[in-house]
Amino acid sequence: MLEVTPPSKRASRDAYEKALGRIASAVKITRAIDYINIPEILEENRNGIPLYKNADTREFGRRLSQMCGKRVILNKAVVFFPSKEGFGNWLDETVADFGITDIVLVGGSTGSRKYPGPSVVEANRLASLKAGVNIGNISIPQRENEAERMALKTQAGCKFFTTQIILEAGPVIRMLESYGRECVGRGLSPSPVFLSFAPASDADDIEFLKWLDVDVPSIVEARLLSSKSMGSESVSIAREVFSSIHGHSKKNAGVVPISLNVEQISQHNFEFAGDMLGALCAEMSG
Repeated sequence: MLEVTPPSKRASRDAYEKALGRIASAVKITRAIDYINIPEILEENRNGIPLYKNADTREFGRRLSQMCGKRVILNKAVVFFPSKEGFGNWLDETVADFGITDIVLVGGSTGSRKYPGPSVVEANRLASLKAGVNIGNISIPQRENEAERMALKTQAGCKFFTTQIILEAGPVIRMLESYGRECVGRGLSPSPVFLSFAPASDADDIEFLKWLDVDVPSIVEARLLSSKSMGSESVSIAREVFSSIHGHSKKNAGVVPISLNVEQISQHNFEFAGDMLGALCAEMSG
């Protein structure tokens, strides 16, 4: 899975078309890509009101799917809908008008705020009533009781997870083991987990990862900042982390299927994202 950043909503038509063409060309060259994952870029103010910063993801996803023949996964923050009915209407439109059936449902930035829309678990249940819809959720390896949260979301209809961007193996290994046990205890089949990695090619990328609430270990940050090519070093780090997780899963006959999600996170990292995807796919098949 390759996660690409949609153009700004203020991008010119020429810039918009160039972004589509660039991504479609790279996807056609890289045979390992099965899905194109499109995040929803927004900022939430202190009153819980979202500011959407990028072009409409549904139209962008529809165009990409047409151009490169790949399935598109949309990310959608469900809590900002005015009601559960509003979410249901959006879902119907997304399937009928845009032909997109793979959707990652996302919550708000804090659990202490009262949002107008459904929670992720509620949205999973609502979406599972729609024929042909394939629903995913986000998993955060460092979060307390994450395996139990994942099991509850699986019960509610989640068919796959994408993790928050990861830079170390330990929390992910523990989460996968705990999620597997939770599913066995509840009589569930574990949903596949797409492990998310992203290149960082300058100090601003590191700060952006922190802003996204990614756990950046100090030893990893120091290694990146002291490298001659931060982008290339981030590819090496991702390969080491994935190798550790993949090796542990094979050795211990992990019950949770794992796969890959490589994120672009910023426009200038597109080439490094391609390098990272190739390196991790080679590690997975090796």
